[in-house]
Amino acid sequence: RSAVQSYHARAEHESKWMRLHMVMCRQRSQSGLDFLPPPRPCCPMMFPSFRAPETMTAAEQAALLRATKDAPRDHVLYSMALGTGLRLSELLGLNVGDVSPDGREVRRRVTLRVTKGDRRGEMFLPARLIPKLRRFLAWKRAHAESLEPDAPLFVSGQRRRLSPRAAQWR
Repeated sequence: RSAVQSYHARAEHESKWMRLHMVMCRQRSQSGLDFLPPPRPCCPMMFPSFRAPETMTAAEQAALLRATKDAPRDHVLYSMALGTGLRLSELLGLNVGDVSPDGREVRRRVTLRVTKGDRRGEMFLPARLIPKLRRFLAWKRAHAESLEPDAPLFVSGQRRRLSPRAAQWR
């Protein structure tokens, strides 16, 4: 028997058992025994059901960005996470030189040094993030944070690279 035939035989076997299970549940509910737990099928499901990961709705995203509008670092961090889909470690591994050649202008193409699997990567910034990053770099300049190319983009109050724990605490 080939693998395809085995697969189809198993799927057919499972669908027969699932139909039987549904009939039994329907009979139980009609007989007034629906307070008992439903009987379990004899064989495990061939196609397990998976829950999709929970994601934020557009309204929740907007509320998060509104709540952080007075904290420029956190606002840009969340905006980049939502706008690019980068992992937290990839965002926190960014240096000023990765997003800006001179600390004033923002690059459209960003080179990622810290990625999953320690591979280099590149991504394009969405157009809506460019003005936010420009304002953030101006804020860093006004608060005397380093704009050297090898300086971390997101720093803590102690002027060190923001740790994942501190970013998650926000």
